[in-house]
Amino acid sequence: MPYKPVYYKWEWDLVSPPEILWPLAADTNRFDRDTGIPRLNPIPTEERLPNAGVRARLSQYGLPIEYEQEPFEWNYPHFFSVTRNFMRGPLARLSIRANLVPTPAGGTHLTYEVWATPNNLIGLIGIPIQIGFLLHRSFGAAYRKYDQFAAAKTPLQNTFRSIQLFPGARRRLASFRLELPSAGADSHITNRLLETMLDADDLTVSRMRPYEYADYWHTDRRLTLETFLIATRAGLLNFRWDVLCPSCRIAKQTTDTLSGLRLETHCDTCNIDYSTNFARSVEVTFRPNDTIRRSETREFCIGSPTATPHVISQFMLQPGASNTFRPQLEDGRYRIRTFDLPGNQYLRAAPEGSPSLRVDLTPEGWDDSEPTGSLTPEISVTNHWGTVQLFLFERMAWADTAVTGAEIIAMQKFRDLFSHEALRPGERISVGSMAVVFTDLRDSTRLYREIGDAPAFGHVMEHFGIIRNIFVEAEGVLIKTLGDAVMAVFRRPVNALQGAIAAQAELQKITIEGRPVFLKAGIHFGPCIAVTLNGQLDFFGSTVNAASRLESYSTGENIILSDAAFSDPEVQDYIHTHNFTVREKEVLLKGFEGEEFIAWELKTGS
Repeated sequence: MPYKPVYYKWEWDLVSPPEILWPLAADTNRFDRDTGIPRLNPIPTEERLPNAGVRARLSQYGLPIEYEQEPFEWNYPHFFSVTRNFMRGPLARLSIRANLVPTPAGGTHLTYEVWATPNNLIGLIGIPIQIGFLLHRSFGAAYRKYDQFAAAKTPLQNTFRSIQLFPGARRRLASFRLELPSAGADSHITNRLLETMLDADDLTVSRMRPYEYADYWHTDRRLTLETFLIATRAGLLNFRWDVLCPSCRIAKQTTDTLSGLRLETHCDTCNIDYSTNFARSVEVTFRPNDTIRRSETREFCIGSPTATPHVISQFMLQPGASNTFRPQLEDGRYRIRTFDLPGNQYLRAAPEGSPSLRVDLTPEGWDDSEPTGSLTPEISVTNHWGTVQLFLFERMAWADTAVTGAEIIAMQKFRDLFSHEALRPGERISVGSMAVVFTDLRDSTRLYREIGDAPAFGHVMEHFGIIRNIFVEAEGVLIKTLGDAVMAVFRRPVNALQGAIAAQAELQKITIEGRPVFLKAGIHFGPCIAVTLNGQLDFFGSTVNAASRLESYSTGENIILSDAAFSDPEVQDYIHTHNFTVREKEVLLKGFEGEEFIAWELKTGS
């Protein structure tokens, strides 16, 4: 006969507020590992299970266990729940729900509920021992430990696992303390990184994001990323290129080299094909080198809320059912979609937005409007579709702690340290929008004629070095030189403008035969593609072509910007706070005949 479910309810009062505790408490993969849940293995299925369902198997106390897991449901940062239906083992069904309720003192009252249904006599006897006693004790220890880390506002380095370094690793780590700063790494960041190698557990270091560590260490993000790159070149770390699915944003393709990237990727979970894009789907992460220590990538739980941190709320709705929730949002764009159906409903969050929003999924699909809600709106979602649906409410912006592929290949430090990294010949990958700068020396032909080839060439090489240093300081990267010209790219147009202005000013301090050196400069902003040319990463596309032609309209005492670069909000702010003479300029660009191309001339002074 069927058994009745056994119910447990555990409660803890913690000092950290829910939004600070959430990244730790809702990381169920780490939690299951820390509380003694065995490692699991996903079971492949011939057909995709509906609504993100998964199957897995594990072994505990010598008993084989298999289950089908329904999707996690959650609402950040207040609750998460999941149900597993067992095909094999002592349990028939297991459901859990964790509630994080803020307290008047600023902490969290955490309630954890368990519904465990035995499948047989072993389950009936084992549930009170395994769940009622052992898990109750280990769960409490884990949450209290997480609370300590959250209250201290430090990264979760280690919980319950000892660190096992490989033979000789400690001597190598000691040598890195001197080696990395001598190679240009920041000494303080180097020390913190080495402490992490010694103290952090395997799960923590399996996927290291430099910007997360920079925020924890209160260090400059770019300087931290450069230190990670230097540490990789020295052999302390390895980097990895993760190609993320645009829907679930989980890595579906991972490679240690750029040449290993494939142009097309398939996500089995979302059942979609997508193209690799450095700006939107490629993230660069780091892990310890194999000569130092192990980094754990084993799975203890599938579908954790923190595995998809861009999903703020996820819930199942039966036909005709509704769900109302109140998320905590930032100013920006969001969307509601279902796991199985095409399309979505876009929403915006703004301080002046509506306090309540209603979203309906009908047989005709989604509404085309894009309503604006407040930063804490009450959102009501109704499923008018004929089948049960898994709804996801997610932010559209990338997490600002992610180092994108587009960002790292536009770093001079990366190109200097990893010049061998290149795409496979013939492959082209979008890098999103870049600010492209072309410069050239004014009257360089006359310079060669008047002072001779060898002296003129020396001056040209000297100016390359000056430009490179200034552009690197402005967070740009010098891509190549063409005769006396330079091509460089920047992630932000304002950095490109600042770099060009600084380069012109610095070169005008130099005189050759009594005359100052004038640097012509043109800047365009738009989409680019990355390719491999002559064994090096290069950038191509109409944006590059237009920038190369804009430079010819510069006199060396001004800078020519395309309308796309000029209209950038940061560029506009920079222009308005500096003493520039600005005028619109008519340009005719070869190869762009018939297109309206607006450009702007900027000159310092009045």
